This record gives sequence, structure tokens and C-alpha cells, in this order.
Amino acid sequence: MSRVPLKPRDFEIGQPLRWDIYDGHGRLVLARGTVIASEQEKEQILKRRHVRELDLRLEVPDGHGTQQRGDAKREVRVLLDETRIQPGDAMQLQGSLDARRYAVRLIGYHKGKSIVVTNPVQEGTAVYLKEGQAFIARIFSGKFVFAFPCTVLTGQVKPYPHLHLSYPADVVGINIRKGERVRLRAIAAFDMDDGRRGAGVIVDLSSGGAFVLSKSPDLVLGCYMVLKFKVTIASIEYVLELPGCVRAVRDNDEEPTLGRGHGIEFVNISPEDNLVLASFIFQQIADNRASSPSS
Repeated sequence: MSRVPLKPRDFEIGQPLRWDIYDGHGRLVLARGTVIASEQEKEQILKRRHVRELDLRLEVPDGHGTQQRGDAKREVRVLLDETRIQPGDAMQLQGSLDARRYAVRLIGYHKGKSIVVTNPVQEGTAVYLKEGQAFIARIFSGKFVFAFPCTVLTGQVKPYPHLHLSYPADVVGINIRKGERVRLRAIAAFDMDDGRRGAGVIVDLSSGGAFVLSKSPDLVLGCYMVLKFKVTIASIEYVLELPGCVRAVRDNDEEPTLGRGHGIEFVNISPEDNLVLASFIFQQIADNRASSPSS
């Protein structure tokens, strides 16, 4: 769990704390649910420069964040410096729904001024973006995907190619929980560590793993493989190659012609693939919600 500095607006006198509070060494000081009894006690806590959990599943207090309707536990607005994104985190820049996405990495940011990212490269060639060009930026950090609009302020080539992007007033944080699953049917292939190959159908997918139907006798409990399949995000097709391990095997009574069911846990996914996977899952959740009769 990421942590952010404790601020006066984070708690109220006479009300239970909504976060665990820690000291600078990571030791728990006050547990969630503790009631602060007086203004003096509150001031003493703030003076000690404690930190709290960053939990986007909770409502962000007024003034800096507004909770989104329809999915209160998944999407909120927060300040960029509250996200605890780190240099090196994978980012994507997308100009429009049908535009190509550029993969970049966060170098850093100057609060209120700009965000600095690496220059995008495609097929080994640097892509130079124009000043004023508008994008939607997405960055994956921990269990969250953060998104915000931005424009290119300037591009520099020294001491290395990099871009300055406009600093957002706030960002949308989307909590992609590891157990959040979506139903689908995607043809998949897999390569075993020993060179054997096979195929199957993914019928259930999450950021933590997949449930695959396959007739292959090579998918046994505890074996490792690389699962390969295609996803489409905003009309852009991506090929994911995700390392995984078979954690469960069971009979498939619903569609026996497709073989047995295999629960696969993803392991050591790259930040780039993690971002694509999380974006795809959120898109599927949003599409399902939009098509629901109750929406």
C-alpha cells in the first residue's frame, strides 16, 4: 500500500479514522477506526509528520477529490502528488480513441509546472511530438491506473530526448483489483519452459491471472508457461505474452469439448504489459456496465 503525508483534511474530531496512520519508519501509530477526541490531539498528530494509506477505494475528502457515481469503490479524483507514482513507471499517451498509443516512462514532475517523460520510440526510431499536441495520459502504479488530459509543452534532445507535459489539476484513479474478473472468449497459445506448445481459450481474465480451457496434456498443476493472446483497446490491437503458473486444474462440465479448466496465475509481468492488461480489464468492465439494463 502506498502512503501519503497526513493532512488536516484527512480526519475530523470525533469521527473514526478512515486510514491506518504510520510514523516515518513505517510503524503503525493509529489504527483505522480510532477516534480523535480533541483539536489539541489532532495538532499533535500533524506536527509529527505521520503518513496514511493511499486507498483509492475510499472517498476522497472534498476540496481535492470527488468520488465518481456508479462505481464508488473503483474511481476517484486525486491530486497527482497524492498518487505516489515513481520515476520509471510505464505510461501511455493517446491522442484520440482511434490514434496510436505511445509508450513512455515517467522521469519525474515539478508540481504545478510540468511532467517529464521519455521520448516515445517506435520500431527503434524516436517519435517527435509537436508542442501543443493533446493527449490522454495513462500511468499504471501498483493496483491503480491513473488517467489525465495533457498537452506537450516542449521536447528536448539534450542530454537525452525527453518531453515536458502539462501538469494536471487532478487525475482520475481507477482501482483495478487483482481479483476483478471479466468474462470473455479469447484464443490463446502457450509456450512451456521446455519448448512444448499448446492452445486454449481464455474464458475468464483478471490482472492476476486467467482461467483457460484446453485439451493440452502439458498443462499440469505447478507448470510454468508464457500465455499469449490478443486484446483490443480503443481499436488498437495488442499481443500480450504473460508468464504464468498453473495453480488449479478441474473438469469442465459446461463445455467439455474445449478441454479441462486451468487456473493460471500471472507472475513477473512487465510494467508495460501490466498497464495494457489493466486498461483492457477496465475497458471490459466499463463496456459491461454501459450495456447493463440498469445503467
